[in-house]
Amino acid sequence: MRSYRSAFPFALVVLMAFLLPFGLWAEPRVALVIGNGKYQYNNVLKNPANDARDMAAALSQAGFDVVIRTDAGLDDMNKALREFGNKLKAQKGVGLFYYTGHGTQVGGKSYLLPVDQDIEDADEVAYKAMDAEAVLAKMQSAGNSLNLVFLDACRNNPFPGSGRSGERGLAVVKVDLPESVIVYAAEPGKTAADGEGRNSPFTRALLKNMTAQGTDILALMKKVKAEVASATDGQQSPRVDQNLSRDFAFYPAGVQAAIAPTAAPAVAAEAAAATPKVSVMKSYGSFAVSASSAGALYLDGAKVADLGSGDEAKIDSVAAGDRALELRYADGQVETKSASVQKGKSASVSFSYRLAPRKSATPAVGGLPANFVLVPSGTFTMGSPKGEKDRGYDEAQHQVSLSPFAISKYDVTFDEYDEYCVATGTAKPGDNGWGRGSRPVINVSWYDAVAYCNWRSQQEGKTPAYTISGTNVSCDFGTNGYRLPTEAEWEYAAKGGPQAASLVLNAVYAGNPNIDQVAWYSSNTLSGTHPVGQKAPNSLGLYDMAGNVWQWCWDRYGDYPKATQSDPVGASSDNLNIRVLRGGGWGSAARDIRSANRVSKIPDYRDYYFGFRLASRP
Repeated sequence: MRSYRSAFPFALVVLMAFLLPFGLWAEPRVALVIGNGKYQYNNVLKNPANDARDMAAALSQAGFDVVIRTDAGLDDMNKALREFGNKLKAQKGVGLFYYTGHGTQVGGKSYLLPVDQDIEDADEVAYKAMDAEAVLAKMQSAGNSLNLVFLDACRNNPFPGSGRSGERGLAVVKVDLPESVIVYAAEPGKTAADGEGRNSPFTRALLKNMTAQGTDILALMKKVKAEVASATDGQQSPRVDQNLSRDFAFYPAGVQAAIAPTAAPAVAAEAAAATPKVSVMKSYGSFAVSASSAGALYLDGAKVADLGSGDEAKIDSVAAGDRALELRYADGQVETKSASVQKGKSASVSFSYRLAPRKSATPAVGGLPANFVLVPSGTFTMGSPKGEKDRGYDEAQHQVSLSPFAISKYDVTFDEYDEYCVATGTAKPGDNGWGRGSRPVINVSWYDAVAYCNWRSQQEGKTPAYTISGTNVSCDFGTNGYRLPTEAEWEYAAKGGPQAASLVLNAVYAGNPNIDQVAWYSSNTLSGTHPVGQKAPNSLGLYDMAGNVWQWCWDRYGDYPKATQSDPVGASSDNLNIRVLRGGGWGSAARDIRSANRVSKIPDYRDYYFGFRLASRP
């Protein structure tokens, strides 16, 4: 329970508490605050919980709807991120993310560490920590008008002990976040101090300065940078990356903080009183936009959203006056509209251009699509025996019977996925500079994968397997459309189908005891993916079932049952909605390449380790 020190008579405090969220802020404000300090496997930090609570109190006073977590595990961090994202999409306006605790960079990407994960090597970080770019991607997809990110996450030596690795500090995040300010407590590759007092030097300076009236965010950060440098004798200097075309102040001119948390009295005492100023309040309206074809929506030259065919979108907090809107299509065409926004009113704009449909047919061979393999029905022992080296706790053996199914020889490639992106106006995923073509597509979420499955089914005259309504996805396994393999289908196919029952104990890498013959992984590739099909296939003729990229499966993650199962489809919908990945990737250690190994991620997570392959009814 929070307690506050009153700065005004009680009645005025109550009045301000009512007015702040509704009357004084030009647009809604939503924040996610995470502070991790009580690490189970890493160095314990004393200040992050204080930092997070003090920051949450300050943001709440400044009109933010705050989602807060302290000492959070990976699942709790992911749940909080989803709650934050849902609020952003519903409210738009200003989105803010603040994290304090251990962070590290691996392969040029920044990760925020949960308190409950035992990370032995850098290759485990991608699926045992929160990717900072996933947070920015969630903010980007919400389409809010302003994004603020504060990462006080560069504590020294997050992986104590031999065998643990990770580069110092954080890397610069690579998500293109429009209308944003991204602040790192220290320069990339440098570490930030936890602090000797209640707060870290960075958070202390931020709390002190954010209550100043009418101070624009960039001017505020100049003060924070100077104070952090002074407090650390020049050892730490925050970095500020900005992509702004507008101003923002936590407290607009003439609006004063009504109450101050008692949790940080030193900060409140140091906050200088500002002279009241007269400000001109702008008028705002909104746009209601509809699109006949998919494209990228721009307002006054700045991208605000990616729209699908038939989508309708609302753009809130648009300054009143004449505005230019554009919808830029995948075929290079641009449709431009001019409209006027009036205070408190919504202007409707419709885009009518239609992309010419593109057809992509996959020739059938022997009743199956080209480059697909029929996996006969059979019963096998799913999971790993107790004697298997590096066996996971969640790999308990149990019997599974499967009906026949077809599965693609290769992971879906950039060539295939890029065709879908062009046809639908979907943004192409990045290739991290490794190349596209016949390399497996990466940086795709589970939701991206199921959307591709339905599109490809429609292009080839098949009945789509998925019914997709926002984030609700159901699968009809009786259709002939493409889908992701179930976890059981994937393991059965990886082990060799009917031959799985006769596998020797050490043939754990896609039915092969020699990992280098079948897999690209951390010991034989310096970095990045390789074109599909360059390693030896397994006994079914399937390539890259071990290594190269982790592959999304249909299933929600859950404990294996003890009883025999027939055609299982994963944990029930009552379980946390995290989805299974299999096979290991180019940066994985040998233990993660094993066919029985399991990892899981939230379905909207994208990473340069993650791809997918297709399955269908034969």
